Amino acid sequence: MTELAPIKEAVATYTSRAAEKLRAQQSLCKRLRVSIRTGQFNPNEAKYANGILVDLPYATDDTRLLTKAA
Repeated sequence: MTELAPIKEAVATYTSRAAEKLRAQQSLCKRLRVSIRTGQFNPNEAKYANGILVDLPYATDDTRLLTKAA
């Protein structure tokens, strides 16, 4: 992926699934880490990795809040 829109969509999808799992466990999240990595399986592809930790103002399992933060 080189376009921003599909990357944002993928992050939102993963975040939504994480929020579902939090609710199933009756857990909350106060800190969120978003990581992006390329070239892991193709030795000819350029390698890139980056990530960020996001501290939320309060613990939540709300998909909307988690996706916005991500």
